Amino acid sequence: MLTGPQLKAYFERIGLPEVFGQHNVRQLMLDFPLLRRIMLQHALSIPFENMDMHNVLLDPTRIAPSIALEDIFNKLIEKKRGGYCYETNELLRQVLLSLGFDVKTYSARVMWLKDKKTYPYHQILLVTLGEQEYLIEPGFGAPGPVEPLLFREKGQLCTHLQQFPTHDIKRFRFIIDEDGEFQLQSAAPTPFPWHPECEFKPLYTFTATKLATQEELSESNYMVSVSEQSPFLARLFVTQAILVEEGVTGRKTLTDKMFKVSTPDGIKEIKVASEAHFFELLHAEFGITLPKGSSLTARQVRFEEPAPSLDRLQALLSTPASSITVAGPQSLLTPAYAAQSPIEGQAHLAMLQSSQPPSHTQRSVLK
Repeated sequence: MLTGPQLKAYFERIGLPEVFGQHNVRQLMLDFPLLRRIMLQHALSIPFENMDMHNVLLDPTRIAPSIALEDIFNKLIEKKRGGYCYETNELLRQVLLSLGFDVKTYSARVMWLKDKKTYPYHQILLVTLGEQEYLIEPGFGAPGPVEPLLFREKGQLCTHLQQFPTHDIKRFRFIIDEDGEFQLQSAAPTPFPWHPECEFKPLYTFTATKLATQEELSESNYMVSVSEQSPFLARLFVTQAILVEEGVTGRKTLTDKMFKVSTPDGIKEIKVASEAHFFELLHAEFGITLPKGSSLTARQVRFEEPAPSLDRLQALLSTPASSITVAGPQSLLTPAYAAQSPIEGQAHLAMLQSSQPPSHTQRSVLK
């Protein structure tokens, strides 16, 4: 839960100071319009980024981003950075809980650009308003929604298309897959717009039966930060939704190679000429200023050898926790992870290796 001053700082950060300034926030009307405004402004104001995973700050002790609330608040609100799902979605969860919304947290298996289910390394939120339940998801980056999606009504899954006027006119829908899990799918415009089934691709699956625990979220945050199979280690990026006009959003994305702005008028790109150019764009377009000495070529400071594979993690989990050193850039396990029981570790690695779901037990733009 956030304090009054923290809520005030959050709403100033996302451009909604009137929510805090004109009301007793604890007595707000907790309705869909408010929920929609908060999620949209959150997506428009707080970037989705993975710079910490690439150790841009040259911190030899940091292996995985901290998902402790005080650290998330300091990074995303006070330092005006961005974060990935375990940071930005967790911040939004705490805001909504502090306002009095009914919020639940679940883990999801990402399937975007994949041919099978993965380890459940994504955090999602479900908010209940009366007889309706909404997926709140500003933490999936470019493919994801920037407004709430109706998930269930009166307990029944919402399977109709939900479309928003984004730069690529994304459409979303929920289905139940062959494993009995809920699946969120997305589709952009196709050459055959009259065919509603064309080009739908899964984003992720989830069960919405077992709430995600803080321990599970912490472990997944660690795993996705160090495994060589993590999509977040493949490339560095910063991306954020932008408001093109009332009700229409676009997106801007920065990598170490390119800066791209997508709007309904098309795509504009600028090649990133140098590291200094990257940091200039980062400040001008995303309002992020990093400490002097930050670097794009810093991952070797954190990992003097390649990030551990599943086999390496398997071997480490077979080692007694007392014999694992957790200090400095070569550390592969956090204390909390190292201290878990071998059975718990084996179960999570089995889920990571398996395609099967676990059982119940187990704002400036280019001119």
